[in-house]
Amino acid sequence: MNNDLMTITVKENRQDTADCHTLIFTRPDGFIFTPGECADLSFPDSEMNFKTFSFSSSPTEVDLMVTYRDGWTDYKLRLAKLDRGDEMKMRIYGNTFNYHPEHHAVFIAGGIGITPFRSMLKFIWDNMRSEKKDKTNSGNNNQIDLIYLNNTEEFVFKEDLDEIKQIISNLNIHYIVTQKEGRLTREKLEKLVKFRSDSINYISGPPGMVDATVEILESMKIENIRIKTDSFDGYVEN
Repeated sequence: MNNDLMTITVKENRQDTADCHTLIFTRPDGFIFTPGECADLSFPDSEMNFKTFSFSSSPTEVDLMVTYRDGWTDYKLRLAKLDRGDEMKMRIYGNTFNYHPEHHAVFIAGGIGITPFRSMLKFIWDNMRSEKKDKTNSGNNNQIDLIYLNNTEEFVFKEDLDEIKQIISNLNIHYIVTQKEGRLTREKLEKLVKFRSDSINYISGPPGMVDATVEILESMKIENIRIKTDSFDGYVEN
């Protein structure tokens, strides 16, 4: 893990939905990261005020991307004003959310918690296209189930995910609008996913959603070693 402080430059501050934006940065030369990895970002004049973001971009993409939900904190208001050519400071936080392709994967995302899964799925997609071109096979054929919870029908990265689904035949995506269908329950989860003894469960979203989902999995007698979490503080529950 590289803890050096780097300067990154904004290429675009893109609006994805009514309340979500993606910051696209020029990727520093030689910068390497893994799918699902996090970085700490700060403004140049307040380098001690770091906030942690999961990359929504894949290591296979040219630029770096972080996606955020709009807010009213001073930090969020400054993010919203960033424009092309502006700079931020970045240091790598690390990755405890590694994808294990040798196992069945259950991805459960709440709202903006989709970001590390977009990174992972884009990485898998790009590698599959490369393997098809080179006529190689990494053996990444295990089932992936994505359960994506959101308050409204404005799912961030839905277009990307639906496109990726066309390439990754072993990927199932379930969109749940919680305002209409309610929050995730054990009954819903067991209807959507056929769990296996080797399943690895990844949960990303607001702390309350993450905690509630962990409780569901624990009630199903799933071992903690097969549960990985990534909490996004400061967001409205989905």
